[in-house]
Amino acid sequence: MQKIKLFLIVIIGVFLINTMPAMAARPLRTEDAWTIQPGHFAFEASYMFWKDDNGGKYSEYRGTIQAGLMEKLDLGIEVPYRNVHPSGSDLQDDIADGLIIAKWRLFNETDETPAFTLRFDYKPHNGDEKTGFGTGRNSYSLTGVMSRSNGPVAYHFNLGGAYRGFIENLDETDYRTAVFYSFAVEYYASKEISVEGELLGENIFGRDGPDTYTAALGAKFAINEGTVLDVSVLRAITSNAPDNIYSAGITIYF
Repeated sequence: MQKIKLFLIVIIGVFLINTMPAMAARPLRTEDAWTIQPGHFAFEASYMFWKDDNGGKYSEYRGTIQAGLMEKLDLGIEVPYRNVHPSGSDLQDDIADGLIIAKWRLFNETDETPAFTLRFDYKPHNGDEKTGFGTGRNSYSLTGVMSRSNGPVAYHFNLGGAYRGFIENLDETDYRTAVFYSFAVEYYASKEISVEGELLGENIFGRDGPDTYTAALGAKFAINEGTVLDVSVLRAITSNAPDNIYSAGITIYF
């Protein structure tokens, strides 16, 4: 918890500077406070690839659709399709657990304060638990999101908690509660191009060892007003995270 307090002190200072509308999300994991306008939609398609320490190869395709329901409320559905190829084993592929996302923007950004949004995630256990593509339980998370801008630079801070549903007959290593936090910075070099970076941390209650820390760098390229391409690489800071995760995607607004 001391690490989280120090992290918060640094972030609070950043959010006390000037303003303009802010964005984030793809290709980063840090969420932004922006919501889809009523009657409009955003479609995201992405691909991720990573390896484990034993030479196993993993990849995942994701499709996400978000719809603006009200002025400050949107709803999204995400469906992942995963390829798993552990070292010395056959390739397996299947649909993994999906995700239902709701974002409610409580406060708009002003000259004095950042925008603030709550995001609620519900992950049903639709994936096949026997093959490892599903968790066999429902999961829930709630995230507070702050976004603030200063000229061509935008800042985003997330702090949230997650709970995984209980499964009978699992031992004490079945950790179900976690706190996660992240901070992202975006720099808009032009109207079409932006570069960004983020730091992410997760504390799983009751687990021995350090918090899990990762860092990511990414870039976005706007083809036109409604289409954005992105690339990123996520790098492990602590040993309990994948070494590198490579990602590319496209977002279409309509």
